[in-house]
Amino acid sequence: MVRDPPFRVSNDSVFITLVETTSPDVQSTGGDTVLVRAEAVDRSINFADQREQINITVSDSPREEVWRAYFEDELGMSCTTGAELDCGRSLDPSGTETIVTVQRLRISLQI
Repeated sequence: MVRDPPFRVSNDSVFITLVETTSPDVQSTGGDTVLVRAEAVDRSINFADQREQINITVSDSPREEVWRAYFEDELGMSCTTGAELDCGRSLDPSGTETIVTVQRLRISLQI
């Protein structure tokens, strides 16, 4: 992890930004210089109030241990490992604002 993701979890607010990538087809190259192009496709923002718990699950990540350390050390969450990494934290239900932003990008290679 080069820098921490832009997540914020406190007793009164939760802010999480996710990036979803897609590719129009399978592309690969070897030994060539390529340009990686990312095109913003869509962005959605979801709001929810009165949350008592936040849960985050990480599936199929080779960086599961780095995510676990970040969620526990930086966001104060409790995590369990198994087939997936499951992390959670109780929140103040009287006033916790939750905002989740999803940015969708289409990735392509230009050889």
